[in-house]
Amino acid sequence: MSKLIEQRLQELEKEIIEIKTGIEYATNEYIDDKRVYRKRVDCGTGPNNTVKSVQTGLSNVAYEKIEGIMRLGTSAIPLNSTRPLTPTDNSTVGVFINNNMICLESKADRSSMYVFVDIYYTKN
Repeated sequence: MSKLIEQRLQELEKEIIEIKTGIEYATNEYIDDKRVYRKRVDCGTGPNNTVKSVQTGLSNVAYEKIEGIMRLGTSAIPLNSTRPLTPTDNSTVGVFINNNMICLESKADRSSMYVFVDIYYTKN
């Protein structure tokens, strides 16, 4: 590898991308020759034994990955793709996307917690 290319790669590795909620950012990833984008969505308070839906603000995209966290003070609960299975399953908070809506599902009251979800997608 040439010294110039190696130097530029080192510079790129040092670049800092500041993520701001609600803003789309290009990542350095590509899937099937399409660039992957990231957007952090403020979902407000968590669901209360229900499914809460929040607009992604996106259309004509293919969702690739979703990550999220719920916070209360110094406590945090990661969101996951395992949805609560039964009415007594209050240990998980599921997150999924349906019709360009972020859906948060719980079988317990999580309304005292605050939710942020990061979505990764390619443009069609």
